[in-house]
Amino acid sequence: MAIQNRGKSGGATVAVRVQADRSIFYNVTIEGNQAPLYALAHRQFYRECKISGSTDLILGDAAAVIQDSEILAYGFAAVTVQGRAERFETTGFVLQNCTIKEIGGARVEIVLGKQWRKGSRVVVMESYLGEGIAAEGWKVRVSSAGGGDFAVPEKSLYAEFENYGPGANTSKRVRSSTVIKERSKAVQYAPNLFIQGYSWIPQAGVPYQGGL
Repeated sequence: MAIQNRGKSGGATVAVRVQADRSIFYNVTIEGNQAPLYALAHRQFYRECKISGSTDLILGDAAAVIQDSEILAYGFAAVTVQGRAERFETTGFVLQNCTIKEIGGARVEIVLGKQWRKGSRVVVMESYLGEGIAAEGWKVRVSSAGGGDFAVPEKSLYAEFENYGPGANTSKRVRSSTVIKERSKAVQYAPNLFIQGYSWIPQAGVPYQGGL
């Protein structure tokens, strides 16, 4: 299945907006320019999907795990824009065992995420990062006061774990990002724990990896 929004660039061209709890997308292509996937709310699981766009590819405040999927960006793009407001909220985006890379054009610079609200949370783990990934990795404006759309260091999380490929070097990442080193910490972002996937994903009969 392919879902496309062929609207002109310059504004949001959402192809899919999801706000139902325990949503599952399997082998779906989602294409647009700005914000093709609006993962608005609740628990969501994406497996073997293809998501492509030029700006803010995955937007919203869901608790979403995207697994074994292909994420393609062109131009100067942010892969994720996650909207968690407070640390106690259970939302966030996890990209696990994905391929994240550039498509077309010589002028490509991709960041894994940029902040939206003070508690934004994104984890990219066990994924291939292409050469179009910017050395700084993330575009994050930080303020301890948390005014406007600035991230608060104590409340937000921009993390990577065991990624590989030409864009996976973390030596020049922004200071506000984190490299997770222990598997015991990374596993909490796998589907079984992060979105309680063991209790609802297997019933759908789709391929599924609950842990690392």
